[in-house]
Amino acid sequence: MSAPDTSLAAPSFVVAWFRPERGRALIRVWIIAASLVCLGVVLVAMTRVDTLSHGARVTLGVLGALAVVGGPLGAVLGFQRAIGDETYLMLRSDGVLFCDRGRERFIGWSEIDDVLVDATTGCLSLVSVAYGTLALSERFGGVAPRELRDRILTIRRRALMGLLRPE
Repeated sequence: MSAPDTSLAAPSFVVAWFRPERGRALIRVWIIAASLVCLGVVLVAMTRVDTLSHGARVTLGVLGALAVVGGPLGAVLGFQRAIGDETYLMLRSDGVLFCDRGRERFIGWSEIDDVLVDATTGCLSLVSVAYGTLALSERFGGVAPRELRDRILTIRRRALMGLLRPE
């Protein structure tokens, strides 16, 4: 059996693209890094206390220096981990593509039966009889779950009627 001919199929294009909010994770990384630097500065300043023994001052100096260097290094690594994962929701002309840390799941517009938002959790669910429910528990940046549901339904309706055009 031969593969279907897709030479006449129109190429898909991106209509909208969303990334999950990472603000809380970034703030947490920032607070930890700043706290480490502040602790390091205090430890280094304590080396100037004359009543401490030489060994205690050396230990405080080394710990302080490690904290001062470790804070920014931890911030860079933490920021990279917080924003570096490949998680996004892409609304294309042919359907919805959800990528979660490299694992992709695609549902065509004609296979999406409904888009629901859980009132208590704000979880967005794409309901498909053919592919099951795709529950998106992440909150996507710049858009509320109900607004995202409305955008998805509008784009779906326009795509099924053939009204989407690349910009």
